[in-house]
Amino acid sequence: MPEHQNVQHQQINLVEAQQNDFDPYVPPYSDEGTEDSEYSDGSEKEVGLSVGEAINHHVRDIVSGDRQVPVFIHSNGRHAISSPGASVRNLNRSVRKLLDASIAPATANSYKNALRHYNRFHNTYYPTDRLLPISTTRICQFIAYCHDRQFKGSSITSMVSALAYVHNICDRKDPTKAFVVKKILLGLRKIQNTDKRLPISYDILRQMVQVLPQVIVNPELRLLCQTMFVVAFFAFLRIGEISVTQSGDRNTILLKNVSFQYINHKPMKASLVLVSFKHSQGVSATVSVKRHKNKNTRPMRLLHKYISSCNHTTGTLFKFPCGRPVTDNFFRSVSCECIQKCRLDSALYTSHSFRIGGATHAYDCNLSDSRIRLLGRWKSNAYQKYIRPSNSLT
Repeated sequence: MPEHQNVQHQQINLVEAQQNDFDPYVPPYSDEGTEDSEYSDGSEKEVGLSVGEAINHHVRDIVSGDRQVPVFIHSNGRHAISSPGASVRNLNRSVRKLLDASIAPATANSYKNALRHYNRFHNTYYPTDRLLPISTTRICQFIAYCHDRQFKGSSITSMVSALAYVHNICDRKDPTKAFVVKKILLGLRKIQNTDKRLPISYDILRQMVQVLPQVIVNPELRLLCQTMFVVAFFAFLRIGEISVTQSGDRNTILLKNVSFQYINHKPMKASLVLVSFKHSQGVSATVSVKRHKNKNTRPMRLLHKYISSCNHTTGTLFKFPCGRPVTDNFFRSVSCECIQKCRLDSALYTSHSFRIGGATHAYDCNLSDSRIRLLGRWKSNAYQKYIRPSNSLT
């Protein structure tokens, strides 16, 4: 670019920045006079990377799209962009690596998807304005935009969380914290009421076990299904933790990760180690199941019996007698037939109804909130939406 055009371009950016109370666009690297690309390639071009620029790179990896994303960190703030000395250059590169590692790959993909949707909204209604930061007004409009396009309430909430993350990581005011945004999200939940799944209560679980012989004739296969039903209920397990889904077996419990605690040569407790699960972020969890009074719904006893009789010694915990891993489609099909045999509407019960029912049963049994969160591996109060308390224990 000719020098006079470059000066003019900088002046325009400066005016825009002053109007929006933001800094003008700062190149991703502090080395002046170079034509570095927008993204780091791990070369010596990163030599002058500052903390502010490290954060900007992290944000750019999330806010991908056709638009060039301006830097919007205060030049006089805590993450000020400056030319660092040689002694801190490696530290600043590590800052970016640690930031990138701070969010799970699935979360990062979710954030990127959210910003792609916001980008479409922005390009449709505000094509000439800066993409970031986002005002409270536009957050409200974006929520309405998503609602009008029949997005699920949970999906919209996740996208709003992604927008909040981008602002918070850049030390900017979070527009999603505004009272009006919270009220709109509340209204969204009330209107949509998307979660219509009913819990499989303990009484329904017993009925499903009783009708299982009508659905599965083979005794080995029947023991497999009965064990999966009961363990999924008492351990609050997701479908991908007991079977192989289209996404693979990354979260599926392995046989080697199940152990038993014995007293007088009798199994008293079973421990299941979940190496990976939804939102685990690389941290494993252990779920324990103990003896139960009803012989048909004793998770620990059934699990011990199943493992003692199964033919495989490696791989996923639940496998067919032929050695193939149990699929989610098979589990859903059998549970659906059992629900129908119980004369219930199978459309209202899903594989997740075991997890919902297990949490509700724990609540009815007066387990503490902290214990329920621990068993279900919930890191927040999100578990509360699963609790459907009954007037009496079943």
